[in-house]
Amino acid sequence: MTLYYAAFSGFYDSDIHTVIPQAAVEITPEPHRALLSANAQGAAILPDETGHPTAVFPSEAEQHAQKAESIRAERNGTVGLLNHESGCRLAAAAVSTPAARGSPKNPRARLSRRHRSTCH
Repeated sequence: MTLYYAAFSGFYDSDIHTVIPQAAVEITPEPHRALLSANAQGAAILPDETGHPTAVFPSEAEQHAQKAESIRAERNGTVGLLNHESGCRLAAAAVSTPAARGSPKNPRARLSRRHRSTCH
């Protein structure tokens, strides 16, 4: 038997879980499958007033906000990666210059030591 516990917004299976909260409500297999399918399509599973699970799809405005945030996060991650790669190239160039070898006061040498452990 599948049960839904609103306080955790989670499902329990009596065949697997030995401790199930008393406030959990029973969910039949068909609604459970429908909820999981809706969740896979972007819906959140939230409790209604009685504690039973419902699938709630985000509004169009929320979808746009989520998409914009996803694009920003990807862009920022890419920019961070490019900055790291650029730093690695600069560090490699600094190590290869004769003036940088053995000169701890050279800023390029300091940069190369800082990036040495993270550049491959």
